Amino acid sequence: MSMMTIDHLKKLKEWRGPRQRPSVYQVALERIQRDAKRTHRHLGDFIEHWYELLPDEIAVRTNIDSVRGGTIYVRADNSAVAFEVDRFLREGALANLRRCCSITVADIKVRVR
Repeated sequence: MSMMTIDHLKKLKEWRGPRQRPSVYQVALERIQRDAKRTHRHLGDFIEHWYELLPDEIAVRTNIDSVRGGTIYVRADNSAVAFEVDRFLREGALANLRRCCSITVADIKVRVR
């Protein structure tokens, strides 16, 4: 075989050969990072205002779970914390959150873990 043919075959092998693909973990990690950025962009200011308005001893026992159609779902550690959050929201925190946040806050549902 001539040198030209061998070089040509090597180039073809590079072009048509197996490509480096990201590992399964890399794909999953990128998806998690993308979802986290989107969630933070969507809920970032709400979360900040949530922790500012609620008393610290209650806020640390809650997590923002999800948002659907303007309803924000919050998880509380136990029923006592859920009761306190619900009472606090009814006393005016819900109106403050609606006024402060850039997202639409129609309602806040508190669930116990």
